[in-house]
Amino acid sequence: MDEAKPQGFRVFQPNRFRNSPVVIGFFSWWLYEKPAFIFSLMLKNCDKLLDFFSIGILLQTLFLPWKRDEIDTTNLALDDKIRVFFMNLVSRLVGAVVRLFTIFAGLIIVVITFAFGLAVPILFIALPFLGIFLIFNSIFVS
Repeated sequence: MDEAKPQGFRVFQPNRFRNSPVVIGFFSWWLYEKPAFIFSLMLKNCDKLLDFFSIGILLQTLFLPWKRDEIDTTNLALDDKIRVFFMNLVSRLVGAVVRLFTIFAGLIIVVITFAFGLAVPILFIALPFLGIFLIFNSIFVS
């Protein structure tokens, strides 16, 4: 039977660069494959964070009462109906405020994750050049 492979992850293919020079295989891995893999992991993390914070559900239920705390007004006097109406209104406002703060916090975390996810492949590519630059800079400055 075939094993189920995780979607989105590439399986290592040892024969892929068998007929190409080692240098070309290394630079292909270093400049294309690994940064693309890191970027795909970042997109999956952002998707998981959006699912964790349930931003879509929170937007759909934005003005529902907080914890479904709503009082029925059937068979009540007019002054009690007005009081219950304002209590229900306050419950909806509390629910909206809590949901808005949760959406805001979730979006901030997703944006930070996205920014780090863009920075890591760039640093992965630039780090050897940075090391060479620092070595030459320390030799010629001293």
